[in-house]
Amino acid sequence: MKTESQKPIIAMDLSTQGQGGGPYMSTIRIMSSSLSKKYNFVKINYDPSIGRGISVRRILDLRRQIIKLNPDIVHFTGLSLSGFHLAAACFLSGVTKTAVTIRGTSTDAIDFHPIKKIILANILEPFTLLISKKIVGVSDFVTFTKITKMFHYKIFGIWQEKLIVTI
Repeated sequence: MKTESQKPIIAMDLSTQGQGGGPYMSTIRIMSSSLSKKYNFVKINYDPSIGRGISVRRILDLRRQIIKLNPDIVHFTGLSLSGFHLAAACFLSGVTKTAVTIRGTSTDAIDFHPIKKIILANILEPFTLLISKKIVGVSDFVTFTKITKMFHYKIFGIWQEKLIVTI
């Protein structure tokens, strides 16, 4: 149990593959922002080298990290497989205070195999959104897609401290 003087722990995913990319950089910026005065940001290492596709091994690795960190909130980025893996790991860890930032859906992807796109769009992405407590869209385009409209009551249009308070 945390005392009043302890800052809430917010675990955020950082892919070891996407260093320097948009999601990686926005996560780094959030973690080093003025919010760090009120919240203790810790990282979850999303290692894409652990398995391919839907990876039970990766989910268990993420679950192990989450249990060890014992966060108050888990914030992760993306739907696709990374979002599914993190949502499943949170679910298996018993973490219910989660926020997912979405930058697009698999239906937007150009180079996905049609079967993979169908599985992601109709099973994995809805599951990820279903078990996430809050959804943060980076634009109106991704915030108001067919899939996210089903979860309109969970949506925040931009990252803001108010999101942390409402989780």
